Amino acid sequence: ADQALTLDEALQAHTTNAAWQHKRDHEIGSIEPGKLADFVLLSTDPYTVDPTTLQDTVQVLGTWVSGRRVDLDRFMESVKEAAPAFDQTLLGVVQPPHC
Repeated sequence: ADQALTLDEALQAHTTNAAWQHKRDHEIGSIEPGKLADFVLLSTDPYTVDPTTLQDTVQVLGTWVSGRRVDLDRFMESVKEAAPAFDQTLLGVVQPPHC
């Protein structure tokens, strides 16, 4: 519990802070004029959900990259065709090697 993140900290870790780490915060990480329109649509407002059930309650309903909706099923099929071993790791079937 003493190492837990607030919801704001967790969302920033995946958005603005991640963009800054990649030195791309001038083009991604937040929704602002002039930045790429990359975002996800969630099933509910994460601020209205009990934090202990957040992972089980909130689902991604859609993903947009550069303002275009991504067909996630088609994307996952392309991953399977391009790199079967990588896909198995993504799906949790094969555990990645430990370093």
